[in-house]
Amino acid sequence: MNREELFTHLAGQSSPTIANAIEQFKVRPDAEGFTGPQVRCLFPDLPPVCGEAFTITIRRASQAGAGYGIFPVYEALSKIEGPKLVVLKDLSGGAAAFAGEIMAATFLKLGVRAIITDGLVRDLDEVREMGLHYFAAGTVASHGDLTIDSIGQVVEIAGLTIKPGDILHGDKHGLVALPASVLDELPAVIEQILEKEQKRLALLDEPNFTVEMLRPKK
Repeated sequence: MNREELFTHLAGQSSPTIANAIEQFKVRPDAEGFTGPQVRCLFPDLPPVCGEAFTITIRRASQAGAGYGIFPVYEALSKIEGPKLVVLKDLSGGAAAFAGEIMAATFLKLGVRAIITDGLVRDLDEVREMGLHYFAAGTVASHGDLTIDSIGQVVEIAGLTIKPGDILHGDKHGLVALPASVLDELPAVIEQILEKEQKRLALLDEPNFTVEMLRPKK
């Protein structure tokens, strides 16, 4: 399958299943590669998303440096094919919301499936209706005076280091980074894990179940 088909396939799985599958490859410690509870999924009823990270840092316009407007972000996004997840690193310390209805609608038009930020967002009802995911530290009413600080930098969000182009998967449980080295093999390993889990659940549902059935076979 091509890259976009792979993303669509992986978006049909839960993030815990994705994390379990990645563990099988032993490419990183099991306690790494995902976001912590500082950033949460604000629309847990929406289906999972999977796509390529597009990173931005933002700050208050009143801080040192001129900053610049949002158009360069839109222009850069328009040149990237496939599903994208916009990752906003808030250098302002959560002074105000950067993302809201209009920005979310524009991002959605440009192929963005989620906005991920350690900062704040707003317009929950409108953005939820669009079907765009929000992963954020919280909400606030005003957009304040936040501005773009940089595009395409390595950022850290809730304990996860994210580089431009990293593949991320997210749902109501949080976000997981998918190592590029295992991407093509992930679907097959996911199927193996799901099959193994179904066998365990079926065993637990046996009418004559005993704990002895769980003893590891030699």
